[in-house]
Amino acid sequence: MWPQDPPILSDAGITLRAPDDADVAVITKACADLDIAHFTRVPQPYTEADARDYLALTRQQWAERSGAHFAICDLSGLLGMCSIFHLDEGPDQVELGYWMAPWARGKGAAAQAVRILCDWGHGQLGLERIYAMIEDVNLASIRVATAAGFRPLDATEDGELKGTMRQYRRYEHQA
Repeated sequence: MWPQDPPILSDAGITLRAPDDADVAVITKACADLDIAHFTRVPQPYTEADARDYLALTRQQWAERSGAHFAICDLSGLLGMCSIFHLDEGPDQVELGYWMAPWARGKGAAAQAVRILCDWGHGQLGLERIYAMIEDVNLASIRVATAAGFRPLDATEDGELKGTMRQYRRYEHQA
């Protein structure tokens, strides 16, 4: 069942909450990172206006029930973002996306956040399957997905990102 407002989800020192206007500066700083720019859809260069547009999109998708976007936080503050989207396309077509700020990588927070989000999606929303599309060269993202319980499928798929054709492998997480 879809809640009226985004919930606060928490486990083992990691909290997921709706991103808000106070996050604009940190999101802008994090998205200036070249790895985030390369492997995600965020524009480059990334500006505060981009961050505000992103926050508006998160609110719109929540209201439409097509996406659920969460800030990944610990006691030190915002570490990254994780989202599930395409929620309006059926319970087996939901895609996961995530990024971690450079200062937050390598500590296990991303995998913990993805586990929390997937548990909520399966349990609260009744999602059967959640998938992530990851390039084979994105080893850090592969480590996060597999640590969170995603399993790779054999086939790869071509996709376009920022004007470049890339090859992605689908990773799936089932309830």
